[in-house]
Amino acid sequence: MKMPALKWPWRKSSGFEEYGDHRDSGDEPNRVQRYADYVPVAGIIVGFALIAVGWNGAASWDCVQCQIPYLISGGVVGLGIVFFAAAALIVQTLKKGNARQQEELEALNRNLERVASALSFSANGHSDNGELVVVGSSSFHLPTCRTVGNREVVKVPRDEALAEGLDPCRICNP
Repeated sequence: MKMPALKWPWRKSSGFEEYGDHRDSGDEPNRVQRYADYVPVAGIIVGFALIAVGWNGAASWDCVQCQIPYLISGGVVGLGIVFFAAAALIVQTLKKGNARQQEELEALNRNLERVASALSFSANGHSDNGELVVVGSSSFHLPTCRTVGNREVVKVPRDEALAEGLDPCRICNP
């Protein structure tokens, strides 16, 4: 069950909620989440910039003892920032991939349950579901309905189609 978005009395409304503005609905990531994708990339750029500054500072001195502070402050720190930012980028990419894979598995599981319920048979091989209907995107039809045509269809029990919130077809009236 989706929780309603909190409305704060001191926060002004944009006034466009009825026209599709969903800033407070939780569907769109907030500003921090949106810019979090760019933080590791910015860290890598800053790290390479520090390496370049350290290299430039070390190249301007002839004695080795004078070059070491530049190499440590620019080179080592820059290399550390590049390493940790690259690791953060890899972890972030793996988390997004896992989340996308989880969503796909959940959708596959829902579809598998729909197909399994349509194909449930008793021990003697006869179907126990009663009348099967063809499921569309927003309505369900009889298998003989002219709107079904030659499309590949999924048949489910009528009760399940009603439970999913689908409307009966106005043409075939299943």
